Amino acid sequence: MSRNEAINQPIQGTASDIVIDSMNRLSEMAERDNRPQLQASLNIHDDLSFFLPKKSFKEDLKTIVWEMCKPEFNFINVPITIEVSVSKKGDWFHLKEYKEYSSDQL
Repeated sequence: MSRNEAINQPIQGTASDIVIDSMNRLSEMAERDNRPQLQASLNIHDDLSFFLPKKSFKEDLKTIVWEMCKPEFNFINVPITIEVSVSKKGDWFHLKEYKEYSSDQL
């Protein structure tokens, strides 16, 4: 393993753990609160995709951002940033940057 790989591996691994933990908590919340839109439709690396209804978009987004910015790992001591992009057509081609959130601003 190279020096760069040794440095990068724990960072990438932790980022993956944060995303998976958030996805699992959101999935449990989706079931418990009957909000199926909180179940991620797709996970690629550190990206989660959701299909959110217009009528509950802001509330659902607030929940998702909160869960992703506040992981249940007490060893994380740096801000976590969430970048949100939105497509009204439901595809990646039409994605537009929407907003960026940081855990130290919530």
